[in-house]
Amino acid sequence: MMDLNILRTFVSVVQKQNMSEAADSLGYAKATVSVQMASLQKEFGCQIFMRSGRSFTLSKEGEKLYLHALTILNEYEEARADLLPDSALQETLNIGIIESLYDSSLAHQICAFGKQYPGIRIRMFSDTIDALIHMLDTHRIDLAVMVDVPIYDARFETVLLSKEQVHFVCHNSHPVSDITCLRDLLHVPLLLTEKNASYRQLLDHCCGEKGIVLEPVIESANTGFLMSMLMERDGISFLPDYVIQRHPCQSQFTMFSIQEVDITLDRQILMNRAYQSRSTRLFVQMLK
Repeated sequence: MMDLNILRTFVSVVQKQNMSEAADSLGYAKATVSVQMASLQKEFGCQIFMRSGRSFTLSKEGEKLYLHALTILNEYEEARADLLPDSALQETLNIGIIESLYDSSLAHQICAFGKQYPGIRIRMFSDTIDALIHMLDTHRIDLAVMVDVPIYDARFETVLLSKEQVHFVCHNSHPVSDITCLRDLLHVPLLLTEKNASYRQLLDHCCGEKGIVLEPVIESANTGFLMSMLMERDGISFLPDYVIQRHPCQSQFTMFSIQEVDITLDRQILMNRAYQSRSTRLFVQMLK
């Protein structure tokens, strides 16, 4: 009969891609993990792992078993959790967010959630939108909070939190009146996010329609760093309003628009449609 502990070990091995790390995280000896994985292969009568030297990948059968193991363990935890009141819930909630949201009001909401549900352990993962979607699809995170164009994907359930505008921003000392069109940006130092940021992509698209290619002097995924550079009183950036409005020196910055650029994005939550833990639903309910 299947042992849930062996399934937990299997899931940990797959997610960590290393038996020693899986053993350490579970408090087992490496030999115990090896015995459990051998037992698992024997029970199902198929090869689960494909080895190449010290590394391994999952076989096709192993990939199927991994998805089943996630479902079984999640359903077990869901059944166990349903017997507890929300305040006594004991779970781990894995949240993925884009980097710029670390400095937003989301931090306060996460703290409030932790106080309301002290038994729920929160783990944060920061990455690009594409990487977060992959992590969500492979069940490495429970939900992703991002600012992007509306995402329509049959694999995910989307919850719209708010509309977020994006503006050009500079220090108050900068002569904003000199910037009246996109071509004027070719003559000022630009401090922009990396090209994989959705609002940077949309800005580049607007410029491309005019035959303009922007050449920023600085590119960074860290919006806090870009704001710090603007404090040096030179350069222009293009950032979501929430980044600017929550900066401690907000009054020292000027936000402005250019007629050729009008970008509004969705702050949205993505959840895997196939399975949502109880803590996931509670967190989303609080954010709505």
